[in-house]
Amino acid sequence: MLAHSCRFGLEGIISKRKDLPYRPCRSEHWLKAKCMHGKEFVILGYIASKAASSAVGSLPLGYYSEGSSFMPAASALAGPRIWQDRCA
Repeated sequence: MLAHSCRFGLEGIISKRKDLPYRPCRSEHWLKAKCMHGKEFVILGYIASKAASSAVGSLPLGYYSEGSSFMPAASALAGPRIWQDRCA
């Protein structure tokens, strides 16, 4: 099933452990199997955080294409993310 999902270009599959009850929130009950599509990116610099003057807000990313030309890719959020469990 994972290989089939990857062929469709999906990120992966989320599943629940069979031996545990269903809970509609993030927990150890849920397992994530990811399709591995990797690419190397170059960090172009940083964008300052709007929330804290001494923090990094995001990192602009780019990559080299097949013809050796540089292409902008995306902006990655910097810093830790805190996931809150809404089931607590």
